[in-house]
Amino acid sequence: MITPKQLPVLAISFVAVSLFLAQPARAFTAIVTAIGAFCLGLVVLTSLSMAAEQFQSMGAGTKSCAVFARTYKDKPKTADMIYFSWAQGYMSGVNLAAGINNKDYRPANLNAMTVAAQQRFIRDFCDRNPLKDFREAVDTLLGNIRSTKSGLVTP
Repeated sequence: MITPKQLPVLAISFVAVSLFLAQPARAFTAIVTAIGAFCLGLVVLTSLSMAAEQFQSMGAGTKSCAVFARTYKDKPKTADMIYFSWAQGYMSGVNLAAGINNKDYRPANLNAMTVAAQQRFIRDFCDRNPLKDFREAVDTLLGNIRSTKSGLVTP
């Protein structure tokens, strides 16, 4: 039994076979042209969808806290190396970018909290918020550092 989904394929196949039997050279050219147009269409559509995708941030920080926690459980040293390196770079970048855009901005003193305390803060945040992005844990940490007495770089 032929299903409704199979009808277009059968119709195209019937037309192609009929054309091939009537004029083999034209049929071959038509088939090659159709295949080429189809492939070109795929390339264009794929390119358009990729170009439309934009990312505000990339890397380990875009993973969920649940992924971080699972990685940390399996390989704590590897997780700290990958994720915390990303966190330090992200916080440094936020400090630098904010200072460029606002001359009155005082950057966070990233040394106001020990590295071990920062790592613990992120782990605790992620344990409490597994569905949030790792970046949100780092943003919260940065806000926490800025709110401490020694959390801002003095001019």
